[in-house]
Amino acid sequence: MAMETQKCPKCGSQRVWRYGSRRTAFGVLKKFLCPSCGHVWEVELSEMWSLDSKIIKPMIRLMERAIGDAEKGVISRERGWEQLDAETEEGLLQTGLCEQNVKTGKIRIIPAAKLPEDLAALETAKILLDVRKAEKLARELEDVWRGPERDEAVIRGLGRMLESGIRTASPVSLARVREDGKLYSWDWFSLAHQAVNSLVLAAVEQMWNERNEKVELARRLLGDMIKLAEDVDKVLRWKDVANKLGKEALEALGFLWFADWRLQREVESSLGKRVAQRTLLAVVGAETPKVIEKVLTEMEVNYVNFPWW
Repeated sequence: MAMETQKCPKCGSQRVWRYGSRRTAFGVLKKFLCPSCGHVWEVELSEMWSLDSKIIKPMIRLMERAIGDAEKGVISRERGWEQLDAETEEGLLQTGLCEQNVKTGKIRIIPAAKLPEDLAALETAKILLDVRKAEKLARELEDVWRGPERDEAVIRGLGRMLESGIRTASPVSLARVREDGKLYSWDWFSLAHQAVNSLVLAAVEQMWNERNEKVELARRLLGDMIKLAEDVDKVLRWKDVANKLGKEALEALGFLWFADWRLQREVESSLGKRVAQRTLLAVVGAETPKVIEKVLTEMEVNYVNFPWW
């Protein structure tokens, strides 16, 4: 619990404690406790803003502008600027949360500003903060792509892609490649799952056959799950697909699947994910999805896919 600048409506004591909150159909109610008399009461959030209530709506307007610009793909330094009346702008600047462009006179919320707790609880603010988180994660992932952690990210991403893709692959032709003809379609998913790490290793050897240390890294990461996958590869033609895609496309696929895994875990809003995805596509090359799609279409492969298709 934390001290609050509220006054007990029963005994008049100004020494009161915040005592939780609850959400209703009409908004958020904050509860307070008076340790002097034990009285508990609730206050509507709108009645106790940490900022002047006159500038709450303009603040929300600025947040909505920033979110709208992010949706349109406007870069961060040009995002969120709005022209308001002089009195409102003065009030906003006094909060320390906003900045003004001296040339245009427009105002916006400072991109790195820490919003007060009550303001940050608004749905609009949650989306804005999630976009910030997504952009920070995208910068971290860009460093991964350009740094020494790239190889591990690619290996893990390819494994994630194959694990996801083979579940949708048709096992109909599997029996045709077995000499004994005794492997039934329902055995496919178990066999293919066991073969994933072997398939990843095959791609690694295809990409980095001149770099033994990278192949050894893959073996360490994949561990004991490497199994013979001849039958699965005959069905999937994975080695042919990997060869046709080439080193750059394979690395991009693996990295983007790794990035997608991070985004799904750490970013909540769909807008935040889209903002980060745009950044990451620019990092690996905006034409990469088209190159990959062309190869997959030519080879009639549907189990390899791009994480955001």
